[in-house]
Formats: sequence, C-alpha cells, structure tokens
Amino acid sequence: DPDPTEPQEMKDVRGMTRSQDSLYSEPEPRRSSGSSCHSIHQAASLEHLGFEETWAGDSITCSNMEESEEVIGRTWVEWLGEEDLVKLQPLAFLELTVLLDQSGIRFPKRKPYKRKRKEDGPVIFGATLASLLEKDQQITNEPHNVPLVFQKVLAELERRGLQEEGLLRVAAHKQKVQALCDALEKDLYTRPERVDAMLLRAPVHDLATLLKRLIRDLPESLLTNQLVDLFYQAHSLSECSRALNLLVLLLPPPNRATLQCLLNFLNHVISNQQHNKMSAHNVAMIIAPSLFPPRFVSSDKGNLKTQINYAAVCCRLTEMLLQLTDSLFLVPPQLLSQLRRLNEQQRYKLKENKPMKRLLGRRVANARDQITRKIDNEVDFQEGVVRVSAPSFLLTDIPVTLKSTTTAGEVILSLIEQSSNTVVQAPTNVKMGRKDKSRALSELAPNGNLSCLLATADTEMALQTHFLHEIGGNIGQRRIDPNALLLPVYQDNPNAQWVICCDHKNGSHRMIFKK
Repeated sequence: DPDPTEPQEMKDVRGMTRSQDSLYSEPEPRRSSGSSCHSIHQAASLEHLGFEETWAGDSITCSNMEESEEVIGRTWVEWLGEEDLVKLQPLAFLELTVLLDQSGIRFPKRKPYKRKRKEDGPVIFGATLASLLEKDQQITNEPHNVPLVFQKVLAELERRGLQEEGLLRVAAHKQKVQALCDALEKDLYTRPERVDAMLLRAPVHDLATLLKRLIRDLPESLLTNQLVDLFYQAHSLSECSRALNLLVLLLPPPNRATLQCLLNFLNHVISNQQHNKMSAHNVAMIIAPSLFPPRFVSSDKGNLKTQINYAAVCCRLTEMLLQLTDSLFLVPPQLLSQLRRLNEQQRYKLKENKPMKRLLGRRVANARDQITRKIDNEVDFQEGVVRVSAPSFLLTDIPVTLKSTTTAGEVILSLIEQSSNTVVQAPTNVKMGRKDKSRALSELAPNGNLSCLLATADTEMALQTHFLHEIGGNIGQRRIDPNALLLPVYQDNPNAQWVICCDHKNGSHRMIFKK
C-alpha cells in the first residue's frame, strides 16, 4: 500500500522497478564492521535505469574503533560540556574542509533558516525543533534536546510496534492520521494527559505515519539546510564514514539529539525484522525521503536517470547512517586531543606575542614547544594517585592509587563500596510508624537519597547510573567511559578534578551538562 505522506518523486521512481512482493523478499545486506569504508559513489554512475539495480552493490562497511579509543574510552558528543562543544565545532569544521578539498567539493554557502519572531502558524507540524523545545517548557522542567512530541510517538512505537509487520511501510488511514494531528495541535500543551491516552489507543501504522509527517513537516531538513547537501555529497568521498561523523558533530544539539533518537528507533525496528519484515534495506528506502528532501538537496533531477540515481544515493546514505549509528555521535580521539591542546594554550595564555616577536626578530617554530605544563600536585602525579570526590555519597578527595589496568568503572565501584561501609544502621526491635520507617530508609543512604542506595545495590546498575567526570585542567568537563583506563586519562589531564555524579531520576547531581 502506498504511503500517503511520501513525496511523489520517490513513489514514481520506486514504482517503476519494484515488484509487489520484492519488498519483503529482498535479503538484507550484510552488516559488517570491517576496517575500511566502501565508497558508495558507484550508485550515481551506473547505467541501469532500474532503481534496485542502481542501488545494488557491495555492502557498506564501517571503520574499526581507533586503538586510542580502547585506552581512553569512547566520548559521545553529549558527554562534553557546553563550553567544549562550542570549541569543538570549528575543529570539526576544519577537519571536514580538508576532506572536501581533497575531493574537490566546495562548501555550499546557504543562509541558515531564520525563524520568525512570532510564529502564528501551526503549534507542532511545521514548527522548528527550537520552538518545540521552548513550548515543552510549559509542561516539563526536565532539560532535554528532543521535543516531547517526538519522544512520545517514538516511545509508543517502541512499546507496541517493533514486531508489527510492515511497520513504517504499510499505509495508514488518512482520516485517522489527520485526526491524530489535529488532536496533537490542540491538546499537547494544554491537556497532555488526553494526548497520552490518544496515543495509547492509536494503531501503530497511524503512529508510524505520524512520525514521518513530523519529520517531513519541519521547516528545514532534520540535517539542516546548511549541511544536508554535504551529507548527500559525502557519498563521493573515500572516507565517507569519517565525513558523516564530522557532519553529525556540526549539527545543532536539537537536530543531533533528534536524529540520534530516530536512528536508534530504526535500528530497533531492523533488529526485529524476523517479525516485522523490515530489513535495513527496506527501512532505508522508506526513511530516505524524510532525511534527504529533494527540495533541500542541490542535485540535477532533470531527467529520469538522474532522479533514479539521486534516490539510490539517498537510500544508500540512509542505510549507512543506520549502520554507523553507534559511531556517528562519537568525538574522534584526534579532535579530543586538539580540544585539550586548545584549552591548554588558553589556560597558560601562550598566544604569540607580536611585539616580542618583532623585538627578537624571529618567529616561534612551533606553538607546541611553548607549552610547559605545570602540574598542581606533582607528588600525587608521580605516585599515580588520583583524588576522587563523590558528593552524592558525601565523599571528598578520596585518594585512589591507579594501576595500568584500573578502569573508571572500578574507581566508581570502590568509592561506592567505601560509602556503604559508613552507612548508619537503622535501629532494631523498635516499633516505628510510617513516617519513621521512611526516615529510617532514607538514613540508609549516605546522602539521604534512597534512589542512590537502590541504584548502587547492583554492580551493573551502579555503573549505568553513576559516572566519573573530569572537570577542569585541559578540558571543560567530560564524562569518562566506565571501560576507559584511568591512568592514561589522568596523565593527559593531571590538573583536573575527578567527580562521581549521579545520572538517575532523583540524583542530586544528575548531570553536569544538559543531555
């Protein structure tokens, strides 16, 4: 059945070469984690007019995690503080510019979408992500970067729709979908409980169509007007996966967070393909028009062949985004090193002194040679001792001797164990009322927060809800991967403060920065 929200261009292209049963009989391309990225530009150069033949080719492989990541751990972009994210943008832009110059691709200069001062139009459909987030503050004070309407629809599809056959492809009832849209426009920010009840009753295919309409009705592409054309041009680069990673880092936080939620959901759909019959190949075909709207991409669509090639490239790129979801939102180690270097230069104020250069009559050969790192606590550094604080457990500057194999997760567990040894035991053989029992349970937690006590009862849960952060030194703030070896991280940033923070619902230090 046709999708009523799909652009006519993609309908025409797809309808020319696909048989009625080919969608469910198409084998899924092998998802590999090889050592190189296979270029997908051949999709745009084949002579076939058939859409399937143009798309067909070797499976796309992803690059392996760099060795340095295995030592210092992975750093997701949302794990950096806002100050570091601002500094990371120009570094990522320079890396991307080098890749584009090597392939002769010019960076297109497009005016960013300018939001009107007063939006009198639709409340939800056709509104920008930024305006949706502003309106979300009417019903929640929880910091977030994904609009609530996307969160609610995706959560309901996750709960009920992952095993529904033909999810995202089967057409919905047009009148019912329109009724859902009207109800969202009217009640989401005035009577949100009615919207929740309505979404609980809605058929999953109606919700899937609603999700696609939310994406397509955005006033600019989810990949932004400035970057969507570069996302498309990435198919011609030999280092396509690296370019896509850098482009994702350049997205505004709301776009990046919403894209991440969408890709995670789509991968959950693919992992249930034995029930829903939706392979990566099929999902990419359905979602590609939403991520790469033809009106936002500079491509020659003058004849039938170029239209087919354009559609095939968009589908292959979407499939690649799905395969690379786990690594697209990571900060590459070389960028993190450059960020540390930049912070060190700013900290020690080692910018070149032009009057002094003129006086000496020479230029400094390398700015790297100017930096002489001063370690605040030389004794601890030489002995490999790091001092860790855990405000949630009322622990401050606890010395921890690091071995070459000590991980951040082991440090977290050691401090949790140390805090549990100081827990005050509740009195026994004493009759207590309800208030007394609640007070006694709270006193079992070192900081009076029962959520911390419950979250640390299990080792796995403790590492999912408590994280070690490095703050200051040559970084603004960064959450450390629990699997990271802490000694190399400490040697990279010996002047940082090391703090364990909670990341559960009632944590007193839930996150230093917004997600």
